[in-house]
Amino acid sequence: METTQQPALDKGRKPSVFGILTSPREQFQRINQNPTFWGPLIIFTVLVTLIVVAQAYLLINDPSFIQQSMEPTNGQPSVDPEILKMITFTTSVITGLFMVPVVSLVSAFFCWLMVTIFQGETTFKKMFSLNVHLMILSVISLIMALAYSVITGDVMGGVSPTSLATIISSDGALKGILSSIDVIRIWSVVLTAIGLSVVGELSKGKAWTISLIFFVIGMMFSVIGSYFSAMNM
Repeated sequence: METTQQPALDKGRKPSVFGILTSPREQFQRINQNPTFWGPLIIFTVLVTLIVVAQAYLLINDPSFIQQSMEPTNGQPSVDPEILKMITFTTSVITGLFMVPVVSLVSAFFCWLMVTIFQGETTFKKMFSLNVHLMILSVISLIMALAYSVITGDVMGGVSPTSLATIISSDGALKGILSSIDVIRIWSVVLTAIGLSVVGELSKGKAWTISLIFFVIGMMFSVIGSYFSAMNM
């Protein structure tokens, strides 16, 4: 089996979070030899929680959110607006706290499973460390989405500002496809392929195949979600 040969590195050096963006292959080699994750896991969890809470704050203070979220009964709101705001805010806090560890665990499992199927060599811990470090792309995406909401005032669009869906107006399944054609997602596909090649000790062809499979599955979920969202409008 053709695998990517890795140069020897200092096993004591930990992978750098920002290095994932500037020198990904070197950081993946460090992950392969020293799969740490607690530092970035805590940092990203805190950052994501703050970002999600900030987004929720903008949402609950948007009058259109209250109007669209409550169906009137006999001319009166079915839920008190303040209760709705409290539920939304509390949900955002819980979501923020669990998003990074849960997504990282699930992603690590499927990466480990696919690497095993494609006859690579890795451990679940290495895959978990890899996916935790790759969460920096999700953090960047969330920051850009928050900035977009603040600048434009659009807090209910649900579209990434770095996707084609922001440029091309669309609905239904097409919106899901355009939402998937996203700069951050494409960046993630590239880094995931490199990471699987290095940490999973796979050939480049196999690593790219797995990464593209994940991308296509993600696009399918996006299309299905957009389709049903359009049907309920």
